[in-house]
Amino acid sequence: MVLPKKTASSTATTKARGAVPSRLKIGMRWFVSELVVVVAGILIALALQAWWQDRQDLARAAEYEQRILSDLRQTERTLRESITYDRAHFEAAKQLSAALHHSEPPKPDELFA
Repeated sequence: MVLPKKTASSTATTKARGAVPSRLKIGMRWFVSELVVVVAGILIALALQAWWQDRQDLARAAEYEQRILSDLRQTERTLRESITYDRAHFEAAKQLSAALHHSEPPKPDELFA
């Protein structure tokens, strides 16, 4: 069996072929490092967005809580005024009922008191 002679061009081709995996490794390392940087950036951005959203939600919840509290206080004031008004009318109705069922007519001062 006769082996072909090694020439300068075949040696250069062999060296170039040996260099390809080295360049591929460097390229893969670069790609992986870039991918890690991009993924880390996206994860950081998502974490910051979630944090900011939580802050906005808490602020909105505090504002809603204040509005509800204010509405409840206003409702309480309105109910107290209504109760006072209704009690006065109830007392007037009781006096009117007593006057209608009483044997003698009421005095004029009692009607407008």
